[in-house]
Amino acid sequence: MRLFPRSLTASFIWMCAFVQDLAAETCEIEQWMVDLHSATSAFVKNIDSGSAAQKARALEAVANTRSTVSVRRDLQKSGLARHGPLLSQIATRQKVILQSFERYGPARTRATGQVKKINLLMDELNTVISTLECKQDPSWRPTEASGISILFSGQNPIVAWGAFFTVFGGIGGGLTIYSKVIQKNRRRDKRYPCHLNVKVGVYNQTVETVCLDISLSGVKIKSDAKYGSGTPCTVFFEGKTAASKVQWSNAEYCGINFVQPLKEAELTALLK
Repeated sequence: MRLFPRSLTASFIWMCAFVQDLAAETCEIEQWMVDLHSATSAFVKNIDSGSAAQKARALEAVANTRSTVSVRRDLQKSGLARHGPLLSQIATRQKVILQSFERYGPARTRATGQVKKINLLMDELNTVISTLECKQDPSWRPTEASGISILFSGQNPIVAWGAFFTVFGGIGGGLTIYSKVIQKNRRRDKRYPCHLNVKVGVYNQTVETVCLDISLSGVKIKSDAKYGSGTPCTVFFEGKTAASKVQWSNAEYCGINFVQPLKEAELTALLK
């Protein structure tokens, strides 16, 4: 009789870990889609202004954080593979419009109709963003679609898991509570795409890597080492050391939360 509760507990723990990894990977690719939409829209909107070059660099930084292969893979894992063709079109069009802007300037770029074409793709991406599942956290909401209601989506795998585990009663309730804790603890501060050289100390080893985005509460770095959630670490910036913990990690990237959030002035200094 003791084997059953032990097996039930082990199954519950395994499912919690699985749901956490799935939620983290899903929200990572969805956050990237939101950032891509925001950066592209900002560049197109300011293409005739003095900040156009800065917006172009910001767009390139967001686009370069993920390779075509990693986008395709993460879309497949998250059940969003149907959006692959659209993102592929956007990637192709972005390269064309950025190259045209760099070589010929905004007037010539507009004359070729590139701005109109990229805006049509952004409208499609905005529609996709309105159906994304990571919507309980304000930082996941689409920047340009504040009036859209996205409370529930038919493609939400969390809902499907909840329906399946309803027959198990306590397990289903436990998973629901656990997923809410994950959402609550996920970073809510605004993220800034960047390309900062940093060092990360984990298990008495220090490695040099690149910070791809940063907020007051944490960073996303490029790393092929998979660390467990909650692993203590230290992030070394130029002139700043931050005690931290690993929030999530996969084969290419790692999310790290600071034990003490940065101050606005410190964040501004790092971005400069």
